[in-house]
Amino acid sequence: YKPWVENWRAGPWTHTALADTFALCREHNITVALVLMPEGSAFRELPNPEAKARINTYIAELKAQFGCSAIDARDWFADDAFLDGHHLLRSGAERFTARLIAEGIEPLLKARGAK
Repeated sequence: YKPWVENWRAGPWTHTALADTFALCREHNITVALVLMPEGSAFRELPNPEAKARINTYIAELKAQFGCSAIDARDWFADDAFLDGHHLLRSGAERFTARLIAEGIEPLLKARGAK
C-alpha cells in the first residue's frame, strides 16, 4: 500500500464523480459529509508528510468547493479494533457506527434543523 498512498493524487474522474454526487444531493436537499474511515496505526503511518498534506488539502478543497463537512475518524480506534488495520472487527464497527451517529450525523442534522 505504501507506494500507492505516497503517490496518491485525486484524478479528474474522482473529482467529476464527487461533483456529480454533490450536485445530485444538493438537488434533493441532502446534507453531505465526507467520512474519513478509521485506520489502524500502520495505515495511518503509511503516507509521508507530502502525501498527508495532499490528502488533507484535497479534503479541504472539497469542503470549500461543495460546502460539505468532513468527519475525520481515521484515529478513532486502537489497533485491536481492526482485523487487519483497515477493516474493523464487528465490535469496532458497532462502536464506530454509534460514534459516527453521535459525533457526526446527529450534529449535522441538528445544525440543519432536523428533528
